[in-house]
Amino acid sequence: MTSYRVKFFNNLINSNGREFKCLQRSLIIPEAADQAEALEIAKREFERAECISNWHFRAHLAEVETVSMIRKAAEALMMHD
Repeated sequence: MTSYRVKFFNNLINSNGREFKCLQRSLIIPEAADQAEALEIAKREFERAECISNWHFRAHLAEVETVSMIRKAAEALMMHD
């Protein structure tokens, strides 16, 4: 099983009229068979945390990444400091 990070975002428009993604919540799913399962687990956790029946009430989109990808990105950043 793999660990995943699922991030929930809203698409907003800034004062210049440009669209940007605003992070609403980030969840670590410690054990899931694949990204699809991690996303489904995270959706339910997000709904429970926000006390809502559908995650789309508080977020427009979700992104899934493996924890190993997160570690590699962090290590790359540390090497540049």
